[in-house]
Amino acid sequence: MLYWILHSLMGFTFLLVADFIFMILVYILPVLLAWGLGSPNLSWIAIVKPVTDLEAR
Repeated sequence: MLYWILHSLMGFTFLLVADFIFMILVYILPVLLAWGLGSPNLSWIAIVKPVTDLEAR
């Protein structure tokens, strides 16, 4: 299997897609944990904050 990943375009593509999915999961993990635990600070933990929120402070 290591030969397939290292020496074929299909293996490289599979590794690229798997790593991309892994990066997305690691990126949203804190948001999911805060939501699942009912954190009162959930509004502070967001992937994308609207510009209006930043101007209101």
